[in-house]
Amino acid sequence: MKRAICFLIPVFFALLIFPTQAESKFPLESRGHLLFYVDAASFSGDEGFVYQEFYYEIMTNRLRYVPIPQSQGRSQAAVEAVCMISSAEGDTLEVDRVTIDLTADSLAETELSRYALQQSGFFLKPGSYRLTVVMSDLWSGDQGIVQDTFSVSDFPSELCLSDPEFALRILSSPEETGSIFWKNGKSVHPSASRRYSASRPELRVYFELYNCRADSLPLIIRYQVFENTDDTLQSGESIGKSIERRIDKPGTNCALTASIPVGDLPIGAYLLQITAEDRDARTERSARFFIVNPDAAWLIEDRDAQQRLLIKYLGDSFDLDRYDLLNPLGKVRFAAEFWRNRDPDPKTEENEYLMEIANRIRIVGERFHSGKKKGWETDAGRIFIKFGSPDEIKEVASSPESVSHEVWTYYENSRKFWFLTTSANIYRLIHSLNEPAETDYPDWKKMLRKFHQPEDQTGTLQRSFCYSLLIHKKGTG
Repeated sequence: MKRAICFLIPVFFALLIFPTQAESKFPLESRGHLLFYVDAASFSGDEGFVYQEFYYEIMTNRLRYVPIPQSQGRSQAAVEAVCMISSAEGDTLEVDRVTIDLTADSLAETELSRYALQQSGFFLKPGSYRLTVVMSDLWSGDQGIVQDTFSVSDFPSELCLSDPEFALRILSSPEETGSIFWKNGKSVHPSASRRYSASRPELRVYFELYNCRADSLPLIIRYQVFENTDDTLQSGESIGKSIERRIDKPGTNCALTASIPVGDLPIGAYLLQITAEDRDARTERSARFFIVNPDAAWLIEDRDAQQRLLIKYLGDSFDLDRYDLLNPLGKVRFAAEFWRNRDPDPKTEENEYLMEIANRIRIVGERFHSGKKKGWETDAGRIFIKFGSPDEIKEVASSPESVSHEVWTYYENSRKFWFLTTSANIYRLIHSLNEPAETDYPDWKKMLRKFHQPEDQTGTLQRSFCYSLLIHKKGTG
């Protein structure tokens, strides 16, 4: 059951449709250790079927990488993606299963917020369904899951649009012909998170238009961006981005793409509205997308995990409680306000505090990762992110009298932190001085040594280190 778009080649895509646009839930974010996003779009099929595609954007820095033998430091990861479609009663109808193999050139690269893309497609009849998507790390066994319900609606016989597929890239290279993302002469790499910023400044979409009139008059295609003030697809005020195109009809059905600059939009949620006019016939389709903090491009790929921990580390318990109660749109707005309130100099274009935190996260990712834990999830990573580089570090080597440990000193407020250390790069915080909110074991001295000795004991090494970010404000030397 393949369908063809008239002016190009057979199409291979599918996605999700709902009874009314106001019920659209996508994009969806996973639960569990592995973080990924699921998006959906629906296209017209043949013989009473709708072709639905589901798109996946998988954050690779949650995966376990293992060394590739004799590869000079390269490593590999593997994730299994399973998409299952069930009836409303729970009977399994369709299953798509694929293994995604990934490689990294260095250990530092495995800590970066990168993504892997995948998609599934199914021919479905109009009706109600259940969706289950599971991502499994084949090396660690960690998983993430998305479960939700969705509805498939048929396409009318008059002029109508498919859902727009949000894309990171749309390529026309012949080398892409065999790609899973290839459709109608284009390779459409999905943006399942629908999140854009200064580092993703172009909103790209692919969509299809059906049942055009068989004449030579041009089509009018209009793209408008509106504020989205709630969780429905109700548009707010237009923000002034409107693009109109006149195109010749390649046939009664056609596939179209567009690129819309959105990197200059304020943080928040927006609606992209696509309108098509063919003489006296008119149809439109809307879909939500997000603008995240342009200074925090490093947060885009791992927003929920990193953002929540940063609010926990740098805010207070009330901030975290509020954040946990919010929906995805509310979380985007809360995060924007959270960082804006901590900007030391709002007159400059950069948020210097946020840039410094970004730098600290990069450092702890390289320095304090341990086993399955990312650097920013460890005790040492938490302290480094909160307070920066210690003014002094005391290293105490293992001996018959003491275990290996480090003492970090911050001159401001006379803060000190004692960490047990191991050869496996594990830093376990056992005692904190002048920082009541941090870990403090009552028997921490016994945990360090059999007989407590002065901190300046023989064999103690003193050193200072400072990882700092040199910030050049625009317009300054």
